[in-house]
Amino acid sequence: MTRAYISIPIKRESQSRIIQTALERMGIIINNPCDIDGIHGDSTQIPQRVVNECIGMMDRSDIGILLLDYFGHDCSWELGYMTAKKMPIYGVYVDLEHTSSESLRNLRQYQQSIAKVFNSVDELVEFLRP
Repeated sequence: MTRAYISIPIKRESQSRIIQTALERMGIIINNPCDIDGIHGDSTQIPQRVVNECIGMMDRSDIGILLLDYFGHDCSWELGYMTAKKMPIYGVYVDLEHTSSESLRNLRQYQQSIAKVFNSVDELVEFLRP
């Protein structure tokens, strides 16, 4: 059974749930950092325990799913970690129309690490469907 880690800014939990629900319907097990106790605090002071839990989730995952709508520094660290582990990483836009311009600028330098980009969750689901 495939396990996927969702790399997403914590304040974008609602988008993570859209991705999670769609992939769980396919039988994919989701490792979502939004599920970690105590993660919804000050994002500038993420406790080491939370970082360790995220690392553990990535280590237990087969693929990475990267929310591209709001790509930031935390996501770039996770992207680098998953790339170093040689994990396939798929980028997905949940709301392409409202993607931040800062996110697109940040993402340019990391595009080579992303195996494939999808303009919607439906496209991602269709690609991953057995």
